[in-house]
Amino acid sequence: MPGEKKVRIEIGRRRLDSQDVAVLEAGSIVALEASVSDEVDVYINGKLHACGQPVVVDGKLGVRVTRVFEETSEAQA
Repeated sequence: MPGEKKVRIEIGRRRLDSQDVAVLEAGSIVALEASVSDEVDVYINGKLHACGQPVVVDGKLGVRVTRVFEETSEAQA
């Protein structure tokens, strides 16, 4: 795979109504629907490619890949 790829790690989602968005400020906490033990999704160029567990490596966040999807249909299962 030549060239750089855009990688996005999704740890969770949350819907906020307009009032909640209006009061967001530095220090606000947005609780996600995911649990800390849930796997995170790894997207490459906008497509779900893998899942993994959040880890800390030398004080930085990382992801230990636990599953890699070969087909798009498998990623959606």
